[in-house]
Amino acid sequence: MRIALTTDQAKLAADIQAAASQRADLILAPRGLTSWQDVAAQAELSDGPFAAEIANLAKQNSIAILASFVERCTSGTFKAALMSDHAGHMICCYRQTHLPEDANAAHLDHGQWLTQAMLNGVMTGLLLGEDLLHPELARALAVSGTSLLLVLEDGRLLADTLRSLAIARALENHLPVVIASASLTGMADPNGRFHDGNLIETAAPISAGNHRRGTRLARRRPQLYHAITMVEDAENKPPL
Repeated sequence: MRIALTTDQAKLAADIQAAASQRADLILAPRGLTSWQDVAAQAELSDGPFAAEIANLAKQNSIAILASFVERCTSGTFKAALMSDHAGHMICCYRQTHLPEDANAAHLDHGQWLTQAMLNGVMTGLLLGEDLLHPELARALAVSGTSLLLVLEDGRLLADTLRSLAIARALENHLPVVIASASLTGMADPNGRFHDGNLIETAAPISAGNHRRGTRLARRRPQLYHAITMVEDAENKPPL
């Protein structure tokens, strides 16, 4: 799969046209937030004007798009990402599950589910921002059959941090991790190498079956640490 990466939604239409001319299958487009005060002004429904723009651009250019935005709905306000296929059909909307400490100032809410999306025969898993700091999320997506992790980040994390995290998640789960951020664009491959760039060619995906047999995932021993990942009570305190 050929994946283009852009970090400036202000020129999204032009970047999508350029990516399509380079025969990209998918383009990743994170939306940056200069401050938490931007959240309220940017928040909109998942079927609002931004979603319509993404769908139209995808259809016009015959390219899939994964773009982040701020979602407003009856259950709260979320940092989220929409994925459209090349025909302009919305595949999914993912809400960020792990937020930074200062996100409370923006009255953002945590997403409550993991998201996978089949694209061009490849099962992708979606991560946003500080989701990448938490290995359990990438691991859960991997053991659920994800063969390609896609990460959108708004530039709050440093390039060296993002590169290290992407490499770690790729090695841990034996799958490529593609990241688009104002700080860094590129891909960590399953062998621990990071490839910088704005146009990424992923290798043939590892099948879900092979994830469970003959790879690093097959050699893990979850029975040793399963208990400490369980929530003991309503206050989210892990057992001792």
